[in-house]
Amino acid sequence: MSMFYRFPSSKNGGFLFGVNPAAKVDRNTYRVYVSFINAITVVLKDFGICIKNNGYAYIIDAVMLIIDQNRLDIRLGSDIYPFIRIKYDLSSDAIVEHAIRNAIKSAYSRRHKDEGASRMLNYNKKPTNKQFLLTVTHEVCRKMCSDLNIYPV
Repeated sequence: MSMFYRFPSSKNGGFLFGVNPAAKVDRNTYRVYVSFINAITVVLKDFGICIKNNGYAYIIDAVMLIIDQNRLDIRLGSDIYPFIRIKYDLSSDAIVEHAIRNAIKSAYSRRHKDEGASRMLNYNKKPTNKQFLLTVTHEVCRKMCSDLNIYPV
């Protein structure tokens, strides 16, 4: 039995989506999973995304899916949003898209007021969902490499 839930994908056979509590958990795999979640939350805090937004949890799941797919040519509408919709038992993909967009919009609108949202100052205009998710994914990977003393090639 796998430690992770897998949802079928037409491209690569499935992705890691979340820890399966019924499976035997390898301690090292669990540590890596928890450290990825921790890195994502730290980066989201740096960008000023509040935990009270519904989009916060969706962004965490989207970044985990992007990392698991190991490619940057993602399509949010067909690769990411449907899986998050299934996980949270939502009625449409538009709900996921809207929640992520509103989380980004709220962080962008208070970027000058809040010192914690200083990373949003890098954007001249509000980033799209895809731009933001790929930026967060890149920052998480950089953070994980620095925390584990791995130097990417």
